Amino acid sequence: MSIAAPVDVSAGTPAIELELNGLQTIEGRCRITLLSSNRLAIDLERLVVELVLFDSDRHAIRFMRIALSVLAANRSHVQAFVADELECETIANILLNNVVECRLADNDQNDCSEKIRLSSRASAGFIMSFPAASE
Repeated sequence: MSIAAPVDVSAGTPAIELELNGLQTIEGRCRITLLSSNRLAIDLERLVVELVLFDSDRHAIRFMRIALSVLAANRSHVQAFVADELECETIANILLNNVVECRLADNDQNDCSEKIRLSSRASAGFIMSFPAASE
């Protein structure tokens, strides 16, 4: 069960959209498919993020650092990443834990955190934070 609903990015605000497009278990490994869309007016030269995979009890079960492909302005790209020895069904949420590196064409280094919008079409949520625990 997913904790966070997809973020609506259709309002026209320029963003880097990251969509968890699918999770597929193949031979005991989880293939994680991400759809990246650069809605900025400038090329995205490098984006490295740290993801944390959580089970339904909110236990961190895997840390992953991934580099996304170069992405021209107003373009999309699909990439797949593999979590070895992990069944996709155990993943309830994927947390974008940290933006390790972000480089836009007009600058050496940028903070992209506020430009990133997440959504999920998969069985797991794709989130930037967990909601506050209820007391």
